[in-house]
Amino acid sequence: MARPAAAASPQWQEFTFGSSASSSLGTYPQDSAATHNGNRAAIRYANPISNDTVLSIFQLHGTGLPSGSLATFGGLQNGVAMKSGVATDLSDSVWGYWPSDRVELTNNIGVSIGSGLMGSTFAPPNAQSDETYIEVFDVGSTAPAFLKQFVVPDPLQPLPQSQAEYDVEHAGNANDVAITRDGAWAVINSDNWIHVVNLANPKGPNGLIGFNIGKFAYTQGEQPVQWDWPCSPNQAVDSIALTNDRAVVTTARRRRAPANQLNTPTTWVYIVDLSGPNGPEIVLEHDLAPPATWEPLGGNDQDPPHDVAITPHVDLQQGAVPLAVVTTRHSVGVYNLDTNSFLTTSLFEATDQRLYQRQVDSVEMTGDRAVVISDRKDNASFVETWRVRVFGLSATTGLVTLPNGFYEGDTANGLDRAHDLAIDKGFDKALIRTSTQNVIITSIQTPPLNFTSLVGAVVSDAHAYLSFTNSGWDSFSSDSVAISTDQNGVLMAATIGGALAQPGVYNGYVDLIQLAPTPSLTQVPIVPASGLNGGCIPLDLAMSPITNQLVVRSSDPYFLAPNGSPQEVDVVFVSLTPGLGIVAQYPGNGYQLGMDSLAVPALGYTNTNKRILSITQDPFTGPPGLDYNHIVR
Repeated sequence: MARPAAAASPQWQEFTFGSSASSSLGTYPQDSAATHNGNRAAIRYANPISNDTVLSIFQLHGTGLPSGSLATFGGLQNGVAMKSGVATDLSDSVWGYWPSDRVELTNNIGVSIGSGLMGSTFAPPNAQSDETYIEVFDVGSTAPAFLKQFVVPDPLQPLPQSQAEYDVEHAGNANDVAITRDGAWAVINSDNWIHVVNLANPKGPNGLIGFNIGKFAYTQGEQPVQWDWPCSPNQAVDSIALTNDRAVVTTARRRRAPANQLNTPTTWVYIVDLSGPNGPEIVLEHDLAPPATWEPLGGNDQDPPHDVAITPHVDLQQGAVPLAVVTTRHSVGVYNLDTNSFLTTSLFEATDQRLYQRQVDSVEMTGDRAVVISDRKDNASFVETWRVRVFGLSATTGLVTLPNGFYEGDTANGLDRAHDLAIDKGFDKALIRTSTQNVIITSIQTPPLNFTSLVGAVVSDAHAYLSFTNSGWDSFSSDSVAISTDQNGVLMAATIGGALAQPGVYNGYVDLIQLAPTPSLTQVPIVPASGLNGGCIPLDLAMSPITNQLVVRSSDPYFLAPNGSPQEVDVVFVSLTPGLGIVAQYPGNGYQLGMDSLAVPALGYTNTNKRILSITQDPFTGPPGLDYNHIVR
C-alpha cells in the first residue's frame, strides 16, 4: 500500500445551538440532509422542554467557511409556538423511539418530522410520544424561510374522549419522511397515520392530507370488516418508498387471529396514488400475513416491517414496470405499482432475522433484480448464519428463484452478521458488508455459484458501534457500504468497521475495495488522537465521483475541540485513486445518535469541492445536551 498523503490542515468550523438555559435537558441534532445540488443542508433537532432550536439551515457552497447558519427556526413562527419533541431513544425496545429519516430536502424545499406528547390522560405511563410534528420550509431562497408546522392530531380539536378513540387516533413515533423526485409531494409515516403534504401549496386548505389508517376500513386480512386497529412503523429502517405518482408505506399491526399469533405485530403495506383525480388516495391496503401455521418463537418474535425499495428512476425511464420490494423481519413481498397489487409469490422464513440497526438496509433492487440480506437464527439447533439472496423480479408473479442466487456464512457465535449492502447496476455487482467480511456477488444478473469474500489484515467489525454504545457512547450507524462510479473501467467501493486496538480502545478501519476489473482490498486505519473515551468508531460514509474521494464520519468522543486538532478523526477524507489513504482529517466534539450524521446530496454522493456538514451531540458538557455541528471543506 502506498504511503497515505499527509493530512491537510483542518478547514473546520463548529456550531452549537442548544446552549441556552431552557435547553438544559438537551437539544440534540436528530438528522441532517443536503439539497440535491449540494448547496444547502438542514438539521432537525429535538428537545422535550425547549423549542429554541428546531431547524437550522447551512450554506454548503461558497468560499471559506460560514460564520453561522443561514437560518435557525424555533420559538414562535408565524405567530405560533413550534413544537420540538423527543430525541431518538434506542435504549428501550418497547417504548423507545426508533425512527428512519427525520429531514429530507429538494433544491428548494425541505420537510422534517418530530414526535412529542399531547398530554392525553389515556397515554400509557411510559409513552414518549403520541403527537407527530411536520415542518415545511423554504431551503433554496437567498434567505430560507419557515412555512408551516403541522401538529397531528390537531391540537385545536378535542382530546380523545376514550381509550379506544385514543388508541387509533393518536400519532407519534414519526418514523419516516420522503419527497417525490419531482418535488410535488412529501409523504410522512407515523403511528396510525399516513400524511401527504402538497409542497406546491403547503399553507393552503389542502396542504396536509391525512389518512388515519388506525381507523381505516380494511378490505383484506382476516375479515373484510371495519376495524379500529392501531398500528405503528416504529423500528422500521425505511418505511416509505416513492415514485412521482405512488407511495409505498409500511406499518406494523398486532394480529387478532389465528390464536397462535394473537397480539403479534406483523406487517401491513399501503399503496397511495398521489395522482388520483380527487387527490391522493389509498389504492391498496394489504396484510402481508405470515402463514397461519407460524408459531412465534417466544414473546419477542414478530414480523414487523424492516425495509422497502422501489424500482430506480433510471430503470423506470427505460421502461421497467414500477415494483416495490418490502422486507419484514421474516418476509419478502413484491408489489406492482401499475396495477396497485400484491404479487402472487412472496417468501416467509421463520428463521430469518432483520432487526433495526443489526441491518441498516436489507434490500436493494434494479428493474429486474432484488438483493436481500438477513441473519438466520434457528433457536432449535442454535446454528446461526448470515444470508444473501438474489431474486429475479416479475411484474406478474413477484419473486423469481434464480439458479444459485443463495449465499450464507456462519455467524461464528454472533461475530459475523449481515449489516449493509449496495449494488451497481452498470457493473452488475453487489457488495454486502457482514460484521467482518466484504462479500462480493460478481453478477446479480447471473449469480455465480460462490461469493467472493475479502477481509482486511485487521479484522474490523461493522457492528462495533453496538459495543461502543454499550460503553456509554450512544452511536447510530447510517451506512457501512458505498460504491463509487465508473472511473475508466475501474469500480471502487468502501466499507467501514471498528476493531479493538487495545482493551477498551477502538480504531476505525476503511476497507477500500476494487470491485472491477479484478476484486482487491486495501485497508486504511483511522487512528484517534487519544485512547480516552474508547477511541473512535466509523458510522457513516459517502463517495465523491468528482474528486475520487471517500468521506467517513466517525464517533471520536475525545474532547479536544473547540480549539480543534488535526489529529482528531471525526471526519476523514480517503483517496480512492493510487496512493490510497487519508488525505485530510478534521476534529469535532461529541458522538452520533443522528439518523444521518453526514449531510450529503440525495443521490448519495458527496461533492468534496463543497462543504460537508456533520452532526454530533454531547450530553456531558455544560449545560447538558449540547449539539455540535461541524462544517469542513
